[in-house]
Amino acid sequence: MNLISIEGASFSGKTTLLNYLKNKKDVFIIHEYANYIGGHKNFPVFPPRSTKEAIKSVDFFISIEEKRANTINKLLASKPDIVFVSERCPYSFSLFQKYVHEKLTGSPSCYEYCVEEIKKKTISNEIYLPNKIVYLFPDENSFYLRVKKRGKVSFDFMNQYEFSTYAKDYFTNEVKKAYDDNSFYIINTTNNTQDEQFDEIWRHIIKI
Repeated sequence: MNLISIEGASFSGKTTLLNYLKNKKDVFIIHEYANYIGGHKNFPVFPPRSTKEAIKSVDFFISIEEKRANTINKLLASKPDIVFVSERCPYSFSLFQKYVHEKLTGSPSCYEYCVEEIKKKTISNEIYLPNKIVYLFPDENSFYLRVKKRGKVSFDFMNQYEFSTYAKDYFTNEVKKAYDDNSFYIINTTNNTQDEQFDEIWRHIIKI
């Protein structure tokens, strides 16, 4: 199975890249979590108000990962050579729990529980971790131009560049330990990223 995850904080360019990739031959897009539950309005309370809510939130998103894994399994039976590209992956859950633990004073976190559940569910093949990760990271100017153009997201900390840099540091310092230079790829995005650049990126990803 070839599963590539497109990662990055809000306003990093994930949707733009995925819209480009969806027209590629033998590529199937695994959409982000909101698509499986009728929109972001149905996400759990965040930040959590209790440890119980934090655990419930992790379980909620893992249940969606199980649905995404079922989608992959069904397609693999008939198209074994297809390339799956997912918007985000389970590491996003641990990122948010880590951020709550370290940055949101007074908000309960279940970071250790999250990491262990991901490990357990991956070993049992109930969810999948990507073979490759493409991490998108915008420069600060492009980030705030996108915030202005697209409009702010619900959680204010995600509208700040500080979280974007925090997320990148988490992926490069923690997640990358499970990957090598041929399976973890950082792309610096700007407002001027064009299809020609995406073509070059895609050729590189397919080769690694």
